[in-house]
Amino acid sequence: MIWFADTSALVKRYISEKGSPWMRAEMVRHDVLVSQLTPIEMAAALVTADEKLEALAIAQGLKTENPSRH
Repeated sequence: MIWFADTSALVKRYISEKGSPWMRAEMVRHDVLVSQLTPIEMAAALVTADEKLEALAIAQGLKTENPSRH
């Protein structure tokens, strides 16, 4: 079966969130089509997720700020 997956569905493959295990299992069972915009949207989503994780680590004192990222 061929599936169309939007960026929010594909993000679940790389970032653990609600629905990730199910989506990962289904993606290996089907051919997946995506929009031409998906790579751009995916890059933005992954950067945003990385920034949120970094901010959380700083807030918890697990990491110091990296001035080169600003």
